[in-house]
Amino acid sequence: MDVIMNFEALIDSQLIYLKQLARNYTSSEMAADDLFQDTVVRIWSNQDKFEMGTNFKAWSSMIMRNLFINDYRKQKKRRNDSAYYDEEKIESHIENSGEQKMIYDDLLNEIHTLATNYSKPLELFYEGFSYREIAEDMGISIGTVKSRMHSARGYLKQRLAS
Repeated sequence: MDVIMNFEALIDSQLIYLKQLARNYTSSEMAADDLFQDTVVRIWSNQDKFEMGTNFKAWSSMIMRNLFINDYRKQKKRRNDSAYYDEEKIESHIENSGEQKMIYDDLLNEIHTLATNYSKPLELFYEGFSYREIAEDMGISIGTVKSRMHSARGYLKQRLAS
């Protein structure tokens, strides 16, 4: 019981600091309140991981920082996902499929002029294979796959710009 009261006193001593820190991380008051509340919940749920006598301010600040970063990454991923599936983009893709097919065919023709060591990784990548899968398929390292794709893209960029 005494440990819980000491932990509660530690939290109480940092509430003002944590609220201000949340405001510094976010751009709106509502987002700051959410971050602050999530941090306090996370602090309470992880109190067994805190060692008494260590720097509580730094520990609680790190929890808030990690929550903020994780939320930022989730929001960024959601924005990217929703932008990909945006109806306007899907509709414009359908409307311009002939033009895009011509561009894609021209690009494929240029890719086929490359040596197989350079064209195969590009083709596999654009078919949806990961670098790891391409490396396994070709029997080379992932670094080699990335290097060949970089070189091939540079060559294609030069060829298509002229």
